[in-house]
Amino acid sequence: MHNPEFKKICSLILFLAAFLGSSIVARTDGGYRLTKEIRLPGNSSWDLVTADAVSRRLYVTHGTLVQVVDLDSGTLVGTIPDLDGVHDVAIAPDLNRGYITNGNRSTLTCFALDTLKKIAEIPTGKSPDADVYDPATHQIFAFNETDHTATVVDASTNVVVATMPLAAPEAAVVDGQGKLYLNLPDDNQIAEIDTQRLTVLHRWKTAPGTSPTGLAIDTKNHLLFVGCRSKRLVILSAFDGRYVADFPIGDHVDSTAFDPKTSLVFNSNGDGTLNIVREASISEFTALETVTTKPGARTLALDLKTGAVYLPVAGLKIDPQAAKLPGHHRPQVIPETFELLQFTKN
Repeated sequence: MHNPEFKKICSLILFLAAFLGSSIVARTDGGYRLTKEIRLPGNSSWDLVTADAVSRRLYVTHGTLVQVVDLDSGTLVGTIPDLDGVHDVAIAPDLNRGYITNGNRSTLTCFALDTLKKIAEIPTGKSPDADVYDPATHQIFAFNETDHTATVVDASTNVVVATMPLAAPEAAVVDGQGKLYLNLPDDNQIAEIDTQRLTVLHRWKTAPGTSPTGLAIDTKNHLLFVGCRSKRLVILSAFDGRYVADFPIGDHVDSTAFDPKTSLVFNSNGDGTLNIVREASISEFTALETVTTKPGARTLALDLKTGAVYLPVAGLKIDPQAAKLPGHHRPQVIPETFELLQFTKN
């Protein structure tokens, strides 16, 4: 997310030694460990991964397709092909529909959750990245990276109902009550949006964190967990954007998740770490542990039924000489190395 997928991690692969010397001290009493490596076919780039804990499916974006994995068996049970630069999958379970962002095609692909068959192709703004479903209004919000807009779609009809101008939108979450919260990394802000009126109500600073990319919400305690590229997890009030707490995290965070059962907050980082923070109360938090994953495993999905965390990753190689040249240079995926890492609590 936020720029083409592998441009974000080239420097991390070259400077892995810096990660190994990180000052973040891991605690092992939290108990999360690698329990399964699920190999998936294909050598394309990847981005976000979405877990549907109820239907027991995991949706993995992978270049020109979405791979569907059974959460209980860890086996590949289906694919949604003929896509183009996929980034994210949003689930509308009450409508039996899912929505995939095609970054290169500037569309949303709607598919049936039960059959995985395509239903519609919906035009969006340029380069849609993340998307999210709002059950309060039955609308899909697709956030377009290039033209800085959000395309709003009525999920019951698949009709575009609005295009909202937004400053470089990134990850978003909803509270289920008509509020949407959106990262604005270029402005170091969170936008609070009314999903009924489609208006921005407030914009809150993410200080002391900058470049917010990951985002999760505790709807019970009205807290926002903001993973920032400045290596900070910042916790804000969802009521008024008030600063609550912050913690150090790894380099190049891209996904943040919250488990309401265990009150754990997860941040996956491209440097090969998974930071876990515990919410003891609305104002008390503890840095629980830092788990070693693999370099490039920057996105995650959380299974809300079991508490398992899944991170897509592949072996990467980069030309050191090309990396010295100006601009960004994508590393290459080492063939037949794409996989999902499953981490579970001891």
